[in-house]
Amino acid sequence: MIPKPSASNIDELREELDQATTSERVEWIHSLGKSEQKRLFEMAQGALSPAHFYGEEGEVVIHEGRNSLPLFTRFQKRVCLQGSQAQGYNENTIRWLVGPGHFLVRPSEDTEGEIWLDYYWVAESAPPEFPEASNNKKGISRLVYADMIDVMRGVSQHVTIGRAVRGGKQTENYFVLCRR
Repeated sequence: MIPKPSASNIDELREELDQATTSERVEWIHSLGKSEQKRLFEMAQGALSPAHFYGEEGEVVIHEGRNSLPLFTRFQKRVCLQGSQAQGYNENTIRWLVGPGHFLVRPSEDTEGEIWLDYYWVAESAPPEFPEASNNKKGISRLVYADMIDVMRGVSQHVTIGRAVRGGKQTENYFVLCRR
């Protein structure tokens, strides 16, 4: 059984997660509440590259997710390399209301080895499998995605942990992803 971050260290977690099956990793990320996600973010460091989030050009890579919010905790981030840009969006049960939250995957400007999922970026087009390109500052999307960057840190070969930064200020909103 994969231990919780509060009962482990990053090296032990990495080893357990790398040896686990995809379904075991997804079950584990879905079991992590806010305090465990925060602890995991604090533990995680290291070399994460944008390529972790995408595959071959045109291939959509799905990352299962669990966030620390009180509602709508399960979601997916779907990412695709289109030309020289890796872009993604959020798939969830309320996408019809809040929008897809298009983002650009890029290296952090602050910390080497961290990746930013940049919601300031405005998608001009989207891969065919994605929802139509939209601006995160319009409609209800602005309440969820506008002026935000998700700071991502690597945990294992398939698992990453993120923290939302809104308007340049760190929030107490965390989320953990498992690449399928």
